[in-house]
Amino acid sequence: NSINASNSPLIILDGSPYEGAIASIPTSEIDNVSVLKGPSATAIYGSRGANGVILISTRQGGEGLSITYNASVETQRAVNIPDLLSPEEFFEFKQIRTPDAITASEREVLANGAGVDWVDLALRDGMRYNQSLSFSGGTDRVRYFISGSALNVTGISVGDKFDRYSLRPNLTLYVNDWLTFTSNSQLVYGNADGLDSDYGSDRGAFYLNPLSTPYKEDGTLNVY
Repeated sequence: NSINASNSPLIILDGSPYEGAIASIPTSEIDNVSVLKGPSATAIYGSRGANGVILISTRQGGEGLSITYNASVETQRAVNIPDLLSPEEFFEFKQIRTPDAITASEREVLANGAGVDWVDLALRDGMRYNQSLSFSGGTDRVRYFISGSALNVTGISVGDKFDRYSLRPNLTLYVNDWLTFTSNSQLVYGNADGLDSDYGSDRGAFYLNPLSTPYKEDGTLNVY
């Protein structure tokens, strides 16, 4: 819908435009999600709603005290991996197609049985740990919702990681019959600086020569 501006939908979090990443909002803190698009979105939010609007409301406190703890552990594994040539199959294929292009180092690797499966080196079983603890309560005058959560993810690619820690204090104060004060806050620390493996480029795991050595004698990575 736009050439110079963003095509992302407008996110409204607890009544206010939200500029952060939607992944920074823990699902355990979300009370309701609804979507507006088309004329209904632009009628309320103008041109900012041209790409649609996602309305997110977080949980609020109620009377009495409620304590909730949630925890989950998930595993992740890559499936439907392409069936690539083994070092021996690659050597035979290259010998038929371009025998003059076989290098001395490739022959040495094959003779030593030291071929490498680059995809196997680049992949691992991923893990996802998610925990959240919340306190909700209040009286007819004050209601509160306080939640803390921790998310730790190691992806299926070696080096891929994501950590998120969040704290949400929501407070509603009923001053009198006609005045209500509401505060919805969110503090988030996120770390997504992990550098995951490369697969698709000409130096990616699907294309690197299996008749090569990934590590030097001192254990450091070879650079190709």
